[in-house]
Amino acid sequence: MSARLAVQVDPLLPPLERSVRVDVAAEILDCSACQVRKLIRRGDLTAHRVGTRGIRVLLSSIDRYRAAMTLTPAGKAGPPPSPPQPPSPAHFEAVAYLQSLGIPC
Repeated sequence: MSARLAVQVDPLLPPLERSVRVDVAAEILDCSACQVRKLIRRGDLTAHRVGTRGIRVLLSSIDRYRAAMTLTPAGKAGPPPSPPQPPSPAHFEAVAYLQSLGIPC
C-alpha cells in the first residue's frame, strides 16, 4: 500500500514547469548530452539542479530554443529582422558636430 503525500499548493504561485534530464533533452534536440550542457552554460537553455549531480532542463526552454533556431526561408535562424529605423534628431546633431570638427560623415 503506497502512502500519498498531501501537498498544499499556494494558488498565487505559478504552476511548476515540467523538466527533463539532460539525456532526454539531448534526445529531443537530436544532439549529444555534452551539447545540451554547453547550451545550458551559454544560457540558451534554462535548467536547475536536483541534488548535487542531477540537472533538469525545462521543457519550455527547449521549445523556446527550437523556435529561435528554426530556419526561415532565407536560411537564417531566428525571427525576421526589424525594418531600419529613421535617424533620430540626436543622430543629426552628432553628425553636425562631427562635421564641424572636420570629420567627414
